[in-house]
Amino acid sequence: MASWVPPFQPDNMPAAPPAPWELALLGVAVLALLGVVGGTLHTGAPPMPTRPGVRATMLQLLPPEVKCIHELGAGFGGMAMAAAAAHPDATVYAWEKAWLPWLALRLRAALFGEGRVRVHRGDLLDAPHEQADAVLLYLHPEAMAALAPRLAQGLLPGAVVVSNSFALPGWEAERTLRLNDALHTTVRRYRATGPG
Repeated sequence: MASWVPPFQPDNMPAAPPAPWELALLGVAVLALLGVVGGTLHTGAPPMPTRPGVRATMLQLLPPEVKCIHELGAGFGGMAMAAAAAHPDATVYAWEKAWLPWLALRLRAALFGEGRVRVHRGDLLDAPHEQADAVLLYLHPEAMAALAPRLAQGLLPGAVVVSNSFALPGWEAERTLRLNDALHTTVRRYRATGPG
């Protein structure tokens, strides 16, 4: 004879199977995690958003008359979108190599970029810079070292390069700001002198 079990005792209740929306949400989270990990392995660095105070400082270092801004290694697009908002007469060209941040950036640009944020997927070393008035960078030191000679050859004299945290090897900063934030972030502005 079976013993009596109270009907709503949590220890005796079988777990309900997950709802379809829970499985879909889990699937999206797993894909996002794989996208970030895969992108990090592919590019050599994880997407690192620029903090709002650093972003504001970088944008203050841009000349007000810029018309063509390049952001290299744009990640999820926080800086590109802020640059477009701060410079309404400029077009922002954002390059990102990792597919998940690129996809998120494409979506942000389509929804909020007002047609002035153009998103490109590919290696930032292949990006043409001849038309850029300004370049925004937050890249790891190895990428900065690889990019420095390409910018020196590709940018027109007078174009501005603003970097977050890492120096551009072989370039002399015309202005250096050390922020009073938790990381003591250094922001540098360089000016291109042209090829040669």
